[in-house]
Amino acid sequence: MKSCERPNVFVRMGVHSGPVNRRTDVNDQPNVVGSGINFAQRVMDCGDAGHILLSKHLVDDLAEYRHWRPYLHDLGQCEVKHGQKIRIFNLHKNGLGNPAVPQKLRCARNWKWLRGFVRSAKGLRRPAGLRGSAGPPGPAGAKGTRAILA
Repeated sequence: MKSCERPNVFVRMGVHSGPVNRRTDVNDQPNVVGSGINFAQRVMDCGDAGHILLSKHLVDDLAEYRHWRPYLHDLGQCEVKHGQKIRIFNLHKNGLGNPAVPQKLRCARNWKWLRGFVRSAKGLRRPAGLRGSAGPPGPAGAKGTRAILA
């Protein structure tokens, strides 16, 4: 089936190299299980439609081949199930894959930047002549209201 026949179907991929075993499921159907499948699922969970995300383990192998290197883009760490952090890479070139940073990582980067900004602002002094709370203004009538992000 050509992709133009189903223009509203978007996919994402998570690719990892690890142990996978063939099993028969409870409905007597063939299936695959193993930590390789579980980890690939975690990698995929970090992406949006169109992304082809790769695990660090797989990229270490692909980077041995010079022609792959320009298309492997390090996205850094992504927090997945159970708070585990994994390092992921985005594979894209000339219309293959999605070159955008996944939403999950954009949100995490913005939060990290904001936390760093608030921490650095804690050490700043108020300009001379400014009175009142050092925190941001609170609701009308509230004194000493502050927002603390850490």
